[in-house]
Amino acid sequence: MLRTLLTNLRFTADALARVGLRLLIAPINTFDIPGFAFSRTEQALDLLDEVGAGHTWLEYDLHHAQRMEGEMAATLSRHLHRSGHVRLADNPGRHELGKGELNNPFCSRTWTELGTRAGWAANVSTPPPQRRA
Repeated sequence: MLRTLLTNLRFTADALARVGLRLLIAPINTFDIPGFAFSRTEQALDLLDEVGAGHTWLEYDLHHAQRMEGEMAATLSRHLHRSGHVRLADNPGRHELGKGELNNPFCSRTWTELGTRAGWAANVSTPPPQRRA
């Protein structure tokens, strides 16, 4: 499975690079999607190292990282140079920051500091609307 995943990631990264796009991969937590191929930031970064293409990046999804690793400010700070996109969403339920476990004033200060230093902006992700019966 890993060999197939790496082959597909290399192929996709090369195809995207030819048209000026980059490949992002995101670990998914094992609570929301059990059995996903990789669930932690370090696993995703190891995959990117194996792919070996300079135009592949981590999508740091705060919801998934918080569920699996905690310490989101320290983790993102450590891996910011490998992150091509940051998705903000609180836990539980993928709601906007401040509606769950994460302290909104602290997160706001952290994102401002990290984002200013790195030159990126992050989007706020909210869950899809609930289907009506």
